[in-house]
Amino acid sequence: DAKRLQEHNAPQVLTLPAVRSPRRAVPALVHGLRSDDDAVVKAALKVVEEARMRDALPDVRTVAESRKPLLTPMAAHCLGIMRDRESLALLVDLLESARDHPTRDAAAVALRQISGRIYGFDVPRWREYLRERQVAER
Repeated sequence: DAKRLQEHNAPQVLTLPAVRSPRRAVPALVHGLRSDDDAVVKAALKVVEEARMRDALPDVRTVAESRKPLLTPMAAHCLGIMRDRESLALLVDLLESARDHPTRDAAAVALRQISGRIYGFDVPRWREYLRERQVAER
């Protein structure tokens, strides 16, 4: 795990002894995801994604909501890789409102990864899918 952090040039905050145990690493990674330093957030996103640390998903969603052009696509990608169903509505919102192509692309891919549906950039169709899911879950 420490080697993986070094490969991603992770700042020292993410190389605490806790990385020997993924569960123990979550607090350090959450701290990294909440950092004001984009490089720290980027490194934390990579580690969370590679280690599949589901406990950090709420903070990954917060990064996606931040709408930072360099971080939001990475966070959307992470949500897709981890198949985070709780982020479906957020990803549709990103698909609809993002003006940059990397964010829109990442949101569309993540939606497909999570749902198994291929609606591309068709926001009305994604909204319909979300409504159908809500009805089915009742």
